[in-house]
Amino acid sequence: NLTWAIVDENGIRRGPADGERLAEDHLVLNLSEQGTYTVVVSARDLAGHITENTSSITVLNLRPTAKISVDGLIVSNGSTLTLPHGEAWFINASDSTDNEPVDYLWVVDEDRSLRGRSVLTADELDGPGVYTVELIVFDDDGSTHSSVIQVRIEGQQVTDTAPLSSGHFVLVALALLGIMGALRFRKPPSADLPKWTGSGEVQNRGEPVVSAEQDATIEEDEARG
Repeated sequence: NLTWAIVDENGIRRGPADGERLAEDHLVLNLSEQGTYTVVVSARDLAGHITENTSSITVLNLRPTAKISVDGLIVSNGSTLTLPHGEAWFINASDSTDNEPVDYLWVVDEDRSLRGRSVLTADELDGPGVYTVELIVFDDDGSTHSSVIQVRIEGQQVTDTAPLSSGHFVLVALALLGIMGALRFRKPPSADLPKWTGSGEVQNRGEPVVSAEQDATIEEDEARG
């Protein structure tokens, strides 16, 4: 008959859990906390004699690894990430690895921090500009790891050659139609052309106008005396 016991470095003694005992003489231990453990096994025979054997196990903690990603793409430490302003995007920390759950800490420009959140959204950054973003992850044993990136948020560029808006286009079209209508219905100016009569009168500048009939009357009167 075998009896097992596991003793941690604080002297706390426990028996193996159901999932740790594969057989009476075979254990599989899942020790998630770092430290030194002592495994004690005792054997008793039918005569009542007892023998005991001990073995020490040292568990080392694996440091977590901080990983920053956007849309599933890992952003390496020291890189610059360019994102658009005015759109919904997320900087994700959930790809960080460890054999145990980790806690997250975001530090923006070394003056703002957000803890306990696996994502950093656009609302945490103040519009267009360049920001230094650091992700720090902690495991349950107090080990940490960090990754630092530059986040560049680009604003909307406005140029002088931007196309006309629909409202401006309508105003310009109406103005052109008004000008064309005014030109179409405008009355052409009348030309001051000289008017000629059919009586055969000729007017010399500076002399009175005398018709042919008046000349014949004068000559007839002169003949009569």
